Amino acid sequence: MLRTVVTDGTGKSVKNGFKNYGKIPIVGKTGTTSNYADVWFEGFTPDITLGVWAGYEKSVNTLSTDGHARAREIWTKVMNEVTEAKPELFPTKEFTKPDGIVSMTVSSVSGKLPTDLTRSAGKLVTDIFNKKYIPTEEDDALVAVKYISYNGVNYQPSPETPEDMLRESIMTKREKPLDALIEELKAALDKVPASSRKPLSYYLPKDASGGAPSKPDPRVDDGSAPSAPGNITVEQLGGGKARISFAKSPQADVVGYRLYRSVNGGSYVRSGKSVLTGEETRFIDYSSSGSVRYAVTAVDVAGNESGRSESASSGGGGGGDAGGDTGNPDESTPPIGGVDGGPTEPVTDGGVPSSDPGQPQAAAPAAPSGLVAQGSAGGATLSWNANPASDNVTRYEVWYSASEQGNYRRVESTQSTQYAVSGNNTAGWYRVRAVNDTGASDASPSVEIKNS
Repeated sequence: MLRTVVTDGTGKSVKNGFKNYGKIPIVGKTGTTSNYADVWFEGFTPDITLGVWAGYEKSVNTLSTDGHARAREIWTKVMNEVTEAKPELFPTKEFTKPDGIVSMTVSSVSGKLPTDLTRSAGKLVTDIFNKKYIPTEEDDALVAVKYISYNGVNYQPSPETPEDMLRESIMTKREKPLDALIEELKAALDKVPASSRKPLSYYLPKDASGGAPSKPDPRVDDGSAPSAPGNITVEQLGGGKARISFAKSPQADVVGYRLYRSVNGGSYVRSGKSVLTGEETRFIDYSSSGSVRYAVTAVDVAGNESGRSESASSGGGGGGDAGGDTGNPDESTPPIGGVDGGPTEPVTDGGVPSSDPGQPQAAAPAAPSGLVAQGSAGGATLSWNANPASDNVTRYEVWYSASEQGNYRRVESTQSTQYAVSGNNTAGWYRVRAVNDTGASDASPSVEIKNS
């Protein structure tokens, strides 16, 4: 374990500076305290151990960026001198593996014996074990489940929810399910001053989307079909690809949206994969040649579907088919891949549930504040202040334009309050929007990044 620290881990700079690397075996462990007030490198050979600390008496002081590697640099310089002056201190040429140590391939999730499900999910790792304690039980941490995602959290679907609104995957059965953890986090955050809170998404683990649900979908049928989505726009992206954007329906029990299209004036046919509430409100469609118009419907938790939205084609917004887009879609047509083309591709970006999933949000969040750009090697980093927890922000969107008053395009969607801009063409103007379950905020003031 400690060998890989030096070969390709946090201590890998040691192998580049140690003159006898490859001749004298070395292993080690790095260490830091918060904000790099202290750094350590504890390294040893089979014969000699050397530990180096660098830091300050009080943690209010922090090391410079160059100082982050100070302990490793000192360790390397000392060991170079010692091995040259006293080579007889290093007679042992390799670490000897003790008896009873074996390697086994196990589940990377539970550490237990892999099953067919473990293998199909690719959740395997080869690790080292004491032969006395090798695992004997089969992996029970992975399950194949159907679920519905709502703002980045997976729930058990309602029996009435249509199949196209569900997702199926091999997921991790957590010791404490994520949906239960969310409730605990909400309760804890209520006790934190608003000025110190971060968005709930900040506290979610990176693999949150892979957690098996334990709680039912919190949305409840309101007894009627939802209203149709609005503001349908179509943008041609080239190569026969179109992006269809829309405004969500306001009802709290809406679980997702379906895309319909009409080719050369023909009937509207449902196309592609549904977009779920909490995902980006847009579809990507690989359309056929000819005249194509698009419309979107909303579907609620009980399977009630709205009438079609106003339709739109490339080059324009909503409008068009007077009276033709107000009824329910033609359910007699095929649900997937309807006419002359492949499936649509929803663009997803998980967030977190509102403080009360059963109620509609009161308002979109406020525009993010404090946006600044700081130059870095090979680019720049944008950073901004987190919105207050009461805004229930699920993500932030970064927008770019070549000029301050030009047309801005979205370049990133993130749950962080930072965005690293890299590459040769980073120059331009950037702004940020906050998004919650109701909609997007106004844009922040723009900042400029200049090529170095």
